Amino acid sequence: MVRESARRPAPRKSAERARLVAGVAAGRLAGVASRRLGRGEGWVISGKTCLAIAPDAARQLAAGRRLALVSGTNGKTTTTAMLAAALATRAEVVSNRTGANVTEGIVAALLEQRGAKIGAIEVDERFIPWAFDMLAPEVVAFLNLSRDQLSRLNETRMIAQRWRECVTEHPEIEVVANVDDPLIVFAAQPAAKVHWVAVGQPWTEDAIACPQCQSVIEFGEEGWTCTGCELSRPVPDVELVADRLVFRDGTDLEIDPALPGERNRANVAIAAITAGVLGVDPKEAVKAAVGVQGVAGRYRTVRVGNSWARLLLAKNPASWQETLRFIPPPPEPVVLVLNARDPDGHDPSWIYDVPFEELGDRPVICTGERGSDLAVRLTYAGIEHEWGPNIDDVLDHLAWPVVDIIANYSAFQDLRKRFGHVF
Repeated sequence: MVRESARRPAPRKSAERARLVAGVAAGRLAGVASRRLGRGEGWVISGKTCLAIAPDAARQLAAGRRLALVSGTNGKTTTTAMLAAALATRAEVVSNRTGANVTEGIVAALLEQRGAKIGAIEVDERFIPWAFDMLAPEVVAFLNLSRDQLSRLNETRMIAQRWRECVTEHPEIEVVANVDDPLIVFAAQPAAKVHWVAVGQPWTEDAIACPQCQSVIEFGEEGWTCTGCELSRPVPDVELVADRLVFRDGTDLEIDPALPGERNRANVAIAAITAGVLGVDPKEAVKAAVGVQGVAGRYRTVRVGNSWARLLLAKNPASWQETLRFIPPPPEPVVLVLNARDPDGHDPSWIYDVPFEELGDRPVICTGERGSDLAVRLTYAGIEHEWGPNIDDVLDHLAWPVVDIIANYSAFQDLRKRFGHVF
């Protein structure tokens, strides 16, 4: 006969469970209040409130769930959305779909979608150690690493080293890794199980020094190799070739995403292989992922005065390069918007690494809080342009039928607010 005392939960676990219940309830109320008061989408305050009451909420809310993490400098939010779409072919999915990718946002997603047993979670590069420990994921997708927000993510090799230590300490976590980024390969190498995916890495300026021995890395048509040690491009398990995802056994799948640019084909590929680790058939995963049409307002077209404007996010040299290469060629116009607030990093000197020369003879207007810095950079690049110090005036007086607006992070969020969070 089981003694009555043995049936009772341990006092500590009982107290933790009670705190979690209270934290979830309070977090949801805080989120609802934030939305009703027009203070935002409520994710951050929801997570903060929950964690204030239940500090161990992330671990408890993740328990019993099969989670896939996505991290990297560029493409996290889009790849996570594509991964969530792929996983949704099997079951209800938990995901931080707004891009809130640090502790509070992740906890908010987990508490809002309690019934989902499978999930796609975007994680800020700095929070991978926390996420590995707290969320116990089955798989993590490592996309790329480059400079971003110079005040906090300027040393990419340090991030790669932290990731490497994490996968070493957690051999139970499978890794999906981009073979074309030396920093990602260095980080993923010690993992017990790695799915090597070749999706390209057009931006290589932040990986010219080997993260293992500091020698020069040479890039060529056949890949890359370190000149001082054995680090080199692994043989891929699956490779993106033009618009086909080709597996080692010779089978291939067409990738034709609704979202533009070569980088979004790469995002589909990574999402599909990551979903495969959680049991989704690659063909079904690709079919779902290519259908994603918009991510937190990115790529959406809105009416601005007399113009139809497509809104594009570019936040660092790598993403600006990618964006400049898929926008329509001249004479199609473009508006460039630059701020330098906390989310952007206060140092905008990175704009001198962006190949603005590729704008050619397009009509160009630059604006934003640091639009004058852009104007100087464009002058050095030999690009004719107009400078509008007041973004509202610029947008209100657009005269082109169609225009692309490329904005960095805080400027893009301002555009979302201007159009009433309609996407």
